[in-house]
Amino acid sequence: MPQKKLHTFLLLFFCFFFFANSLAQAQTPLKRKILAIYSSSKEINDPSLTSLHQNAEMPLNHLGLDVYYHDVNKPLPSSKKMRDYLGIISWFRGTITMKNTTTYCRWLKQQMLQGIKLVILEEPGFMANSWDSVSGSCQDVFELLGVKYLADYQDDPLFTEIKFKDSSMVEFERKISLNEGLDDRLIRPIAATVKPYLQLTRTNSKNSKSTLVFTSKRGGYAAPGFVIYENVDLIHRHWRINPFKFFAKAFGIENSPIPDTTTLNGNRIFYSHIDGDGIFNMSKIDRKSFSGEIIDEGILKQFSDMPVTVSIITGYLDIQKFQSVRSFQLYKNMFTRPNVEVASHGHGHPLNWRKGTLAITPPGYVFSAKKEIQGSISMIRELLMHLDIKKTVDLFLWTGDCLPNESQIELADNFGAFNVNGGDTRFDRQFPSYAFVYPLGLNFSKSRQIYSSNSNENTYTGLWEGPHYGFKILIETFQRTESPIRVKPANIYYHFYSGERHAGLISLSSAYEYAKKQDIFGIFTSEYARIANDFYVTKIFPLKGGGYEIRNKGYLKTIRFDNTDLNIDFNRSKNILGFRHFQNSLYVSLGEQGPYKIFLTSKIPTKPYVIQASFHVGNFKHESKKISFTKQ
Repeated sequence: MPQKKLHTFLLLFFCFFFFANSLAQAQTPLKRKILAIYSSSKEINDPSLTSLHQNAEMPLNHLGLDVYYHDVNKPLPSSKKMRDYLGIISWFRGTITMKNTTTYCRWLKQQMLQGIKLVILEEPGFMANSWDSVSGSCQDVFELLGVKYLADYQDDPLFTEIKFKDSSMVEFERKISLNEGLDDRLIRPIAATVKPYLQLTRTNSKNSKSTLVFTSKRGGYAAPGFVIYENVDLIHRHWRINPFKFFAKAFGIENSPIPDTTTLNGNRIFYSHIDGDGIFNMSKIDRKSFSGEIIDEGILKQFSDMPVTVSIITGYLDIQKFQSVRSFQLYKNMFTRPNVEVASHGHGHPLNWRKGTLAITPPGYVFSAKKEIQGSISMIRELLMHLDIKKTVDLFLWTGDCLPNESQIELADNFGAFNVNGGDTRFDRQFPSYAFVYPLGLNFSKSRQIYSSNSNENTYTGLWEGPHYGFKILIETFQRTESPIRVKPANIYYHFYSGERHAGLISLSSAYEYAKKQDIFGIFTSEYARIANDFYVTKIFPLKGGGYEIRNKGYLKTIRFDNTDLNIDFNRSKNILGFRHFQNSLYVSLGEQGPYKIFLTSKIPTKPYVIQASFHVGNFKHESKKISFTKQ
């Protein structure tokens, strides 16, 4: 080959190599998926009932992680499928029935060798009893984590003392007491990367120091009794480990950008929604008005600047006594209000979605999931046309137990409708722990259920048997899910039957009055559903120079960085509206359209930007000394 052609070939080769390498870097997003392993034989074949879902998933979501569930007794995912996962987490409690422990341990080992991190909470799952020893590939799993598992179980606090503890990690909500479910087994670090947070020693035995809570470069472990304290009889539950800090360290994401579903333009998201139950109940307030009429006048009209999603049960439209002029006038009064969004709450209001039991049975109707979801939405669309109201319906609010199966959720998805409800988050004097704060939703293989951000008045009022003023402490959940960590939007979720009694109406009014005084960004529930769904599809690509490119559908508009005092570098960033420092976190507000590029700097910006806004900001421009924008 001639010299000149050789040089040309080499130049083209190197150009192609560097282009392909840069493209590969740009097209590889940060991994956010976590595989949660549970046992159907122990936990009733439903991941929504597991401790992983009810307790661990919320802090994982808060850290930007997307959790999927897998039954350990089914064929384990292939290594090819696991390439998209950042880590694996398990939380087995008590005796576990696992079909093949050797296969499971070999699979875990294989994933860890591929760089996937492993977090084990309480029992590892591959031992029949707490006092069993482990060997072979199961011991290899512990050794990859950086420790040697020596068993030698002991549960006698008289012969045990705390050798070392990091209180910021292991006494998050409750102090450690060796009289509360002590579970000591000898675990010794063998790698320098192991970071211990709790170590015990035995006064009746030499060389007995054991590391029971630790993280390492390959994950982390927290032994039984030191993850969470629980008293079932008293409904007491408190985290011992700090789940936010522990998971961030164990999965190696302490400085990663986080898609945030709690905030818009620096302000806390607020939304409210009404389930259609009790709309035609006679109110005891004046003994002549429907409860729905009381809510319409006392809440929807009174708080006309607050967004409310109003749902109805369409089965009432097929029952003669609810087909009066007065009934339709109530629908029209509510649905024409500018601050009201319309949604469906089913046709017969299923109480149990798996069994199809109904709260309302219109003439000739038998349960049909399609009728409940798609049929009810179609009926409301027709009702709006009949009332000459130019609004649409694209939201379904789950009824009853709020436990649909995947095919039922897909009925909403396939009809172009979002779904919300379930979860029942509370964080107040009766439920004083993050352990009662539910995650964003529940992932299925092809669909997902989005949970409401707070529980409704049913759980505060003894299923509306009393005390009817119970909902007044909703404000405590608002406060505790906002500070010291903002983990949830503010959400007022209730039923029309709250209009039956003064106590219910006053409690509602108090919640709205409180919300109005906060720095909030009010949205309809369907917009929150869009934001929540966008969390799961948001992709974050690392860029050369330490920046990130964000790609999503444009509904989720906030990226959060924790534990930083850095600012946005507007000279290198793209499509960024502004930012706000709040609670030692940086909340970055994304612009109107993506893709978005974020670069951080220690320098203070010299150009104008949005710190907080209670509305969508469009066409934000600044020229010379002039700033212009549109309120959207």
